[in-house]
Amino acid sequence: MTPWEDNRPAVPLTALAADPRAFTLLELIIAMGIIALLWGIVMFSVQELPEAARVRARAMEEEVVQKALDAHLAGDDALPLDPRPAEAAAPICASDADAPFARYLRTCTTYGYWWDVHEENGITVTLHQAE
Repeated sequence: MTPWEDNRPAVPLTALAADPRAFTLLELIIAMGIIALLWGIVMFSVQELPEAARVRARAMEEEVVQKALDAHLAGDDALPLDPRPAEAAAPICASDADAPFARYLRTCTTYGYWWDVHEENGITVTLHQAE
């Protein structure tokens, strides 16, 4: 008897099929591809969040310092303000002698600042944030 001449009874093809409740390999590969594509989209959109948050924090802190400076200049007892050169840009703390407006800040700033003082038509102060 040759191998292709088997005397076993014929088995229907439906009995040889995999369990219909299970995933086939192709379905599994497609599902993994879809998940990988969605993961890539999420990671692409999330990777720029820290930089955007840092830029927003810098802008918000500069706004707070500008408001503290405006409050100082609006007061009747405003101490004279000397310019701080760009080379001396540093965070502003309440103990800074050259920044009397620091008393309007709750905490020390994170970023460094410098300013110019112009006394043409009253006092004009231009605030700059160090890079």
